[in-house]
Amino acid sequence: CNLYKYFLIFNALFFIYILWGITLHISIKNILSSKGVINVTNLTILIFIMHRMFRTEKDFEQLKMFFLGSMLVRGVWAIARFIFFGGDPRNPYSNYTNISTVKLTLFDIGDGLIQCIALFYVLFILLNKGDRILSKVESFFYPMIVFVGLFNILFSYRRTAWFGILFASTWLMLNLRKEKRIAVGIITIIVGVTIFTG
Repeated sequence: CNLYKYFLIFNALFFIYILWGITLHISIKNILSSKGVINVTNLTILIFIMHRMFRTEKDFEQLKMFFLGSMLVRGVWAIARFIFFGGDPRNPYSNYTNISTVKLTLFDIGDGLIQCIALFYVLFILLNKGDRILSKVESFFYPMIVFVGLFNILFSYRRTAWFGILFASTWLMLNLRKEKRIAVGIITIIVGVTIFTG
């Protein structure tokens, strides 16, 4: 797996990070906090397991559909909760600042990341499909994933999620043909200006 070398480099840096923390008299508990760099090591283990379990094209196709399906179910529930049940209960605006008029779809960073990955994966497929004809399932679910992902990220009211959209849009733009690249670039600029000046 060509990802291994990158994860080995990150884990080597993590080991240096541990040693540096010890020299600064930081407790091991804080150095190895579950909220910190140790997640690089956790991700390495996950990649290793996935590489061992998923070997054929069919395996990866099933994993892809499971991921997109999970994202869609979670995303649709978030929209329904946003419209009918007051949004995400972990809303810091209403919980800590008493701004009850602001509703959020998804506040958790992990939720936003999953929505963003699925959204731009599908956009990449749709914009690069060429002469390939989508199946009925793809024609139905892919546009739905785009709508659900965009809705949840925009109404999460998290700047990290909004920046994520801009960075992902830039990546998408650089991996498209010239005519599509220009269109996506213009849309990215408009969305960026709208988000951060609106």
